Amino acid sequence: MISNCFEPLYGTRGTALISQSSEDGLKDGWRVASSLKMADERRLERLTSMLKRRGIILPAFEIYGGVSGLIDYGPVGAAMLRRVTQNWLDHWMSQGDIVEIDSPTITPEAVLIASGHVGEFSDLMTECKACSSVFRADHLIEDEHPNADSLGAQEIDGLLGSGITCPSCQESAWTAAQPMNLMFQTSIGAMSSGRTAYMRPETAQGMFMLFPSLYRHFRQRLPFGAVQTGHGYRNEISPRQGMIRLREFNMAELEYFIDPQDPPVGDISKHNEIITLIPDPDGPHSGESRMSFGAALEAGIVRHPTVAWFLARTWDFLVGVGIDPARIRFRQHASTEMAHYAADCW
Repeated sequence: MISNCFEPLYGTRGTALISQSSEDGLKDGWRVASSLKMADERRLERLTSMLKRRGIILPAFEIYGGVSGLIDYGPVGAAMLRRVTQNWLDHWMSQGDIVEIDSPTITPEAVLIASGHVGEFSDLMTECKACSSVFRADHLIEDEHPNADSLGAQEIDGLLGSGITCPSCQESAWTAAQPMNLMFQTSIGAMSSGRTAYMRPETAQGMFMLFPSLYRHFRQRLPFGAVQTGHGYRNEISPRQGMIRLREFNMAELEYFIDPQDPPVGDISKHNEIITLIPDPDGPHSGESRMSFGAALEAGIVRHPTVAWFLARTWDFLVGVGIDPARIRFRQHASTEMAHYAADCW
């Protein structure tokens, strides 16, 4: 991802509805979508059962009923996590101009105000009036819209009012969708003298705070980068899909700082692999494509040479840890689903 989120720390969206030519067509489309969703849920249940049985991933605090969005890594899972994490660190640090850091998980509010997280880091939620269950609003309408998380509150309210039923009680009565900030708030210090802070929603901000020290470490020369692994925290409205959406999770993040006027980083010509790209669906190159990283850069699908280089290096890592190349897809985020500070994201 390429972004401009570093700067603030120091100082009519388009929508596309799926349309059917007739009411029968709409019902057929809904039935197909429902069948696919049920099949995915069954596969997820089998996978979750296998992970638990083999001591890889287990529900956290299970003897007290468990807590959704929190997991334990069992004996096998913890070993796998450690090996993958170390492989990831070794892969990026071998580049020579990337170092490892470790910053606090508690972040003062001022930092997250500057980054935009206090004002922007939120999802729309809605509550069932019948059973008081709370859901992330866009998840309820995913079968009705191809890009539900790009919709605003009024558009979501309109779709919820068209007969979307509650997964818990099957009723169809919803409160108006409203934003909920996803950060866990805490306090640094005792009682009223404490400073407002948050559990970090991502590892990036701590890395940006260290930029002056890193700049001195690299003798005031760009480019250079930093990697960090550790926990992130997001108070998800409705955690689901096993490990896909958690409230506490492991992150591995790299921040690489460049001067846009300098020559591109890395030699992309050495990467001739034909890879599968799924460009921005709202852009001029929508639809799945197969090409090299260099061709994607020349076509303007990848928007910056350094991004193309890091996509290629990511490919190297994934193949190196044993992932089947035929199963790898690089999907570009639509402008409506990118983080508020991003210019390009894959």
